[in-house]
Amino acid sequence: MQTEHDSYKDQNSAANQQVYAQLQQCGIDVYEAINALNVADVDWLDKVCDLLSIDKSACSFDAAQATFDNENKQLHLPKVFYGTQADLKRAVWRNIQQWV
Repeated sequence: MQTEHDSYKDQNSAANQQVYAQLQQCGIDVYEAINALNVADVDWLDKVCDLLSIDKSACSFDAAQATFDNENKQLHLPKVFYGTQADLKRAVWRNIQQWV
């Protein structure tokens, strides 16, 4: 049997989820855990390479931040990125968009 407190918790949780969804639609991240991401293992790296017309083997994981050497067609990325997937995608995009 559901108590009054349980009913309130359910309504509050549903309202929070709705607010979070609305904020995300506006492009506002409310909370996402910061992790150490192994950049070589992100599932979208192949798509980045396709955008730059390079093979994934042209990626070097030797930089503090993402940079693209257009002359040598070499993408330099950090080996580990501390942040969220969204932060990493933004950092990579800011540094490669002029060559896409």
